[in-house]
Amino acid sequence: MKRIMNYVAKIISIGMIITISLNVFYTPEVNGVTQKQKAKKAYEKILNNKQKKEGDVWYALVDVDRNGVPEMINTNGYVVWNIYTYRKGKVKKASNSIYIGEGDVSYSKAKKQLMIYAGGTTNCYYIWAVRKGRVRNVGSFYAKKIWKNNKFTLRYLINGKKVSHKKFTKAMKKYTKVIKFKQWKS
Repeated sequence: MKRIMNYVAKIISIGMIITISLNVFYTPEVNGVTQKQKAKKAYEKILNNKQKKEGDVWYALVDVDRNGVPEMINTNGYVVWNIYTYRKGKVKKASNSIYIGEGDVSYSKAKKQLMIYAGGTTNCYYIWAVRKGRVRNVGSFYAKKIWKNNKFTLRYLINGKKVSHKKFTKAMKKYTKVIKFKQWKS
């Protein structure tokens, strides 16, 4: 019986040593370069090409889907044109449309979503999320101006459903981190 216990103890010890070794020596790096670093290098190429074609280029790197690799939001300083993601060693345009919105871009870490002003005088904000390498519109906030009783009032809508001002404000406050864009200089 004692012999079996010694044998089991040796096996457990070897298993623990292997587990500790893997945890200490394993990093998600390939040749000393992380996926985050590879993504940034790949985004630099896109920004350089855009700058040659368009002149002023503004961008922000935000890990929208919280996978450790940032997405790149591309703008001309006013209009948000595209969102790019880095997956499986390649940069992919995550957004389907050329025009996503304009003005402020805010982020909710908890929800893993962006809130982008739709533009103009719409009082509408679209909610975008990166899912499986694609940008998807997952909702909206809309303060609709209506004429009622000989005056303008606001009707508050979340995803097309009427809500109270209090609920509207509470939902908007979840997107607290305003993203600051940087001008690209090669």
